Amino acid sequence: MRRNLYAILLVLSSVACREVSNTPTPEGAYYAFYQAVIEEDRDTAMLYLSADTLDAFRHVGGRLKQFVGSQKDPLIVFLKGTKTEALRPLRRVEVVSREAGAAVLKVTAGPCGEGERCLVSQVKLRRENNRWVICPKLPTLFLQGESE
Repeated sequence: MRRNLYAILLVLSSVACREVSNTPTPEGAYYAFYQAVIEEDRDTAMLYLSADTLDAFRHVGGRLKQFVGSQKDPLIVFLKGTKTEALRPLRRVEVVSREAGAAVLKVTAGPCGEGERCLVSQVKLRRENNRWVICPKLPTLFLQGESE
């Protein structure tokens, strides 16, 4: 679970504030997402997340509202709480594999200095509505169905 959370943090705190149409590669989409998170441009950051990811956060928000009366959007709360300073600088983004409409990136970030270690994560992206979107690995709680 902790490893998944680090991967999500790395993904959600990685981005460049450009128009979605100007990111024709998976790497470009990832850099754009990273910059948007750094600049706290949550609307732009959300454009780079897959529909499944947005639906999962909406589902959790609905459950929070139902069970504890929370009116907060969990995705906005999560993006606000992302501490990009811990993941800066973004060192390298490289394609590990790519096939029709899908790609896996290897992302290296963090200080990586003497006595420090880089954070390395694999991030899945896919083509959705003719653009690249990030498909982070979410905790199981986010993926549970509506009927539960």
